[in-house]
Amino acid sequence: SFSASDNGRAGVKIDDTHFHFHDDGSARISKIFDRDLQQVPCNEMIGLYSVEEVKQIVAGTFAQHAASAAAEGVDLPEATSIITEMVPLLEHDIQMIKVCGSCESEGLSGYGCEETDYGYETTHSGLLLLPVNIDSESGSIRIIDTDELQTWFQFRAITVVQFDSFLSVYQYGALNVEYQMIAASMGLASISPEKTGYGESYGLVPSGLSKKSTTTFLLPLLQKARSIVALQSGGMTSIGDEAYFMGYSEGGYSSLAAADGLSQHGITPVKVLSGGAPSKSRSVSSILVVDAYTKGLLGIFQTLNLALVALSISGTRPGVANFGSGQVLLEPTLVEDFQKLFTDLECPSFFTSESQGQDTFEYIFTAYPAIGTAFLMQQSIINPNFAAFVSTAMETGDNDPCANSPQLALDFGVDKICEALDDNDLTNVVLDATYDIELCHSADDEFIFIDNVPDMSLLKYKLDSLNHSDASLVCAVKMFQGTTLEKPIIGQTEAPKPTEAPTQPESPTPTEAPTQPEAPEITAAPKATKAPKQAKGIKKKSKSPEVNEITQKGKKGPQNIVGA
Repeated sequence: SFSASDNGRAGVKIDDTHFHFHDDGSARISKIFDRDLQQVPCNEMIGLYSVEEVKQIVAGTFAQHAASAAAEGVDLPEATSIITEMVPLLEHDIQMIKVCGSCESEGLSGYGCEETDYGYETTHSGLLLLPVNIDSESGSIRIIDTDELQTWFQFRAITVVQFDSFLSVYQYGALNVEYQMIAASMGLASISPEKTGYGESYGLVPSGLSKKSTTTFLLPLLQKARSIVALQSGGMTSIGDEAYFMGYSEGGYSSLAAADGLSQHGITPVKVLSGGAPSKSRSVSSILVVDAYTKGLLGIFQTLNLALVALSISGTRPGVANFGSGQVLLEPTLVEDFQKLFTDLECPSFFTSESQGQDTFEYIFTAYPAIGTAFLMQQSIINPNFAAFVSTAMETGDNDPCANSPQLALDFGVDKICEALDDNDLTNVVLDATYDIELCHSADDEFIFIDNVPDMSLLKYKLDSLNHSDASLVCAVKMFQGTTLEKPIIGQTEAPKPTEAPTQPESPTPTEAPTQPEAPEITAAPKATKAPKQAKGIKKKSKSPEVNEITQKGKKGPQNIVGA
């Protein structure tokens, strides 16, 4: 419920049925009943944390990150620096909301939100964190008293299992929520999307490396967040046009693609932090990865990630250059099974597995015997025409044959696949950017090779002796610790602010690229609270409710999954 406060700013009244305050009078709030976060309706509050709780969670999580790095023989002083230098600067309580919206429901148009764009009518979802003030005596929460909030966008890495996407977005310890918490407690609005084919957009084909789809799933969440902030502040606070973008692996790709896409809608990227990103989808992250796969150099988990990236370029969804052409990137006989696998809600989590993912692999190979046979018999999961195209090109040392040898692509019947890969390549996005980009990559990345970096002068953090998975933690901590966030000015609200997200002119068409996975050991720190084993109740469809339908029915949402 909402109540007007003395200063005219709307406040959210906490229903005592769901929350209570401790006898010590602190603003620490405890959840009275257990709740499955996956069942939370759209635009409903799922958690509240006092600033003291945020400090405890962040300090504990980064202490575990430091311990995890040390266990791998890596000294990570930046994690300690975050604890000693950034945590004391946190000053706001935070409110967590499951935010939802679609291009259609939010009345958006332009790049990524044209009626013909894939997912235009579909509700997308994510986690929104807002800086608030919790009044322990009155039981109300209010958006902090400031004119304008900047935005922090956090993007998860690739996840083979549907439930692991949920864990990555909503549970701290997976290199996402902890950064959002810091940003929100410093006074920024923070959004982490579930991406195309996950959460409320379940039913769409997962499209992690689709350049245009990044805008399609993200822009509606920003617009809805603007409406929520306007409502809760009585129109006195707005979300502005400046934003930060951060992610690793597929998340690194998303951060670059999102900054480019949203800049076409009036958003000014302050800084883009991208780690281990498969930016060169037309060449390095497709040709070299397929070459490594055909030579038997990829493990099972990496091969599953390759299959997931290839799915959206295998005739499974419109809006891709090779759709309807008969040219598919995956082995044609396996496309249907892979599509079922990557949308299977019953597939066990890699993150919560007590057998280092063996139970997940066993489930996959049992439930999808054709995939199991392909793995066990070492049969190719890649279309033989494309595999032959790659092998022929590599014989002459050409790792960009789609651009250098168009006739060869025509000869092997893969020219439309090449076009799809080129559409989603981010090389020019990085080279032509007029905003600050900082990259992190390991020279020893065995999956998303360091050759993916379009401009080595942007490689602020070059790591050594770390594979793709192990570099995720180090890159994330280093990139974040090296970023200065601008806090809003408190106590200077003026007239009500508009909440409409700027509708920009039409932008260039998309680009699509295969990305790199995140291994199950997303963090190797000591075991912490275990998350539920399986996803039950992810909604397949839902309409995006009106802004004034935000309710307060839960607290302590995310739990720590460090060490999962």
